Amino acid sequence: MRRFTAMGIGICLLLVAFLSLVACGGNPSGAITGQHITAIQVGTGFDQKQQAVRGESGTFQVGQTLYVVFTINTSDSNAIATLKIFNGVDLEDTSLPVSIKSGTAVYEKSVLLNATGDYTIEIDYKSSKEASIPFAVN
Repeated sequence: MRRFTAMGIGICLLLVAFLSLVACGGNPSGAITGQHITAIQVGTGFDQKQQAVRGESGTFQVGQTLYVVFTINTSDSNAIATLKIFNGVDLEDTSLPVSIKSGTAVYEKSVLLNATGDYTIEIDYKSSKEASIPFAVN
């Protein structure tokens, strides 16, 4: 009986921790956002009309085209964003700067990864890291 009670308490604690993370704006996918970049997602498609990522996951296959979708909210029409792709700690690629519009807007960049690994996409806003999202490629 004690074992089941302890297991029930453990499950309740995990549930409370997860709900607290979500309620406080945390992201269980491991994504980190900031003051200007308010959302970041990775998926296998992008719906232009809905401005939404499709096929969002934490694991993808080698050779799949991935779409990094991010939302920026700024009043600075001269701001730029740059994406950096890391495989582990190694910087694999850096995008050309993305010109940002004043206000809130959704942006997408497609990437093709041809090697397995534990990747992180980092987005720099005005040359400072502001958002990132980890994922795996098998």
